[in-house]
Amino acid sequence: ISEQRSARRFLDFLPLDGRFETRRSGGREVIAPESYRRYDRLVDIFVGLASERVARFIERLGPLLSQSMDENAFPGTEFKVTLAGAIEHLLATPSPSGDVEVILGEDGVYRFADPASEALSAPQKQILRLGPDNAARVRAKLGELRLALGAVPRIESPSLRKPGSPSCPAPSPVSAGRRRRA
Repeated sequence: ISEQRSARRFLDFLPLDGRFETRRSGGREVIAPESYRRYDRLVDIFVGLASERVARFIERLGPLLSQSMDENAFPGTEFKVTLAGAIEHLLATPSPSGDVEVILGEDGVYRFADPASEALSAPQKQILRLGPDNAARVRAKLGELRLALGAVPRIESPSLRKPGSPSCPAPSPVSAGRRRRA
């Protein structure tokens, strides 16, 4: 997510209830409320997590998670920094007002009619697909998690930061000399 790619392939074990649905409104095709409700159960689980316990869990497993990332395609990456980037990226998702218009492509896939929405990253588009109520709940929980994790400074994404820049502290002695592959 911090690299603005979808995490869907890692979440296939979490099935959604129902299918994506649209409805006509004022001559436009918009996402139907039923589509938003498909995510209710997953959002309930996510917002039900105890933020302080999640933060303690990440604090304890952070070094192990960083090591795993280091060994599996993301050398020099600190898990907590990556997580902070993912949180900030999702929190930067705009909140549409009113119905979300979609268009059916020739490939049979719905896309956002608004070019700005369609230009968002895959994770940000997923936030829009949650619907306004679920998206607000997820944003609130992400903000809570950000605070519980120590309010890491706002950053766009770890992949976009330059070491030593104001939004990216200089590498720690532990991570000095390790850089991420491009």
